[in-house]
Amino acid sequence: MLDILNYSREAGGSLVAAKDRLEEGEKITLEKNTVICNKKMTVAFFAEDSVCVRAGHGCNEYSASYAEIDSEEIKVFFTGAETTAVLSRCHGLSIRGEVNLVISVGYGKADILLSAGGKSYEIKDVMWAGRNGNIFVQSVKGIPEKVAVRWYCGDYAKKIYAVGDSYFNPAAKERWTSYLLENGWCGQLLLGYPGMNSMTGLSEFKQAITVGKPDFAVWCLGMNDPDSESGINESYRKATDEFVIICREKGITPVLSTIPNVTSRTNVYKNRYVRSSKLRYIDFSRAVNPDLEAGEWYSGTLCPDGVHPSAPGAKALFIRAITDFPEFMNY
Repeated sequence: MLDILNYSREAGGSLVAAKDRLEEGEKITLEKNTVICNKKMTVAFFAEDSVCVRAGHGCNEYSASYAEIDSEEIKVFFTGAETTAVLSRCHGLSIRGEVNLVISVGYGKADILLSAGGKSYEIKDVMWAGRNGNIFVQSVKGIPEKVAVRWYCGDYAKKIYAVGDSYFNPAAKERWTSYLLENGWCGQLLLGYPGMNSMTGLSEFKQAITVGKPDFAVWCLGMNDPDSESGINESYRKATDEFVIICREKGITPVLSTIPNVTSRTNVYKNRYVRSSKLRYIDFSRAVNPDLEAGEWYSGTLCPDGVHPSAPGAKALFIRAITDFPEFMNY
């Protein structure tokens, strides 16, 4: 049984929802978003009998993470090709009476704090890559009562919003965004998940600007909308055109990007479109493609999967990003 409830957004951006009781299998479902970093989730409930509760960002979706607590353990799961447990610990608490769970996600890792019966248990720096699907709380076993959930992300207040796909990761050395954060340049809201296409990215951007208003919006989508041999991907072009229009209407400076070509996916036409747009852009393709209209990369810069950068490739993309858009270094 699935229970999708109405939720509200408070002044300041917090999402909130509550329910008197959750029957076994019921779920409180909040917003679906692709926020990657700096998000906080809190859950409070009353447990009269034994319960098992899940809470997180996505469940079965690709790139979902959630925590599960029962009378003995706290577990953290990640969904990639399949759902796997990345951590399992005995918490030693009596999950009775008032119970509070806090999940604080930073850059690829989370701190989790659990309290019950006047005692607490804390986990530091557990892997947390959840950034796709709905924010949720679910009763897996038992009937928790007086359930309240709150979710907040401070990055909506930042001056740069960047929308991307699997090339975005806050911690992996094979992803260029990790080098921004490594250098302390944390002034951006990062949106996206592996496999995200341009139309979905547009929807995510539209949702994000209902909460905050950046000075700049950086558009890094297109790898999952490859061009044909004869022309630009129309879905990419429509999404990008609308992105630019929205930015202009809202007084936001749009920053486009070229997309590296690989042997299995061509982005030649979208890159021509970007370079001729008369808008600011980051020339990622120029950082790794010696021939701007071929799929070969400089030696050692491409991963064996033929689509994603290696660590040296990611570093090259990072340097190009701050070369063409030095505002990344201002915040």
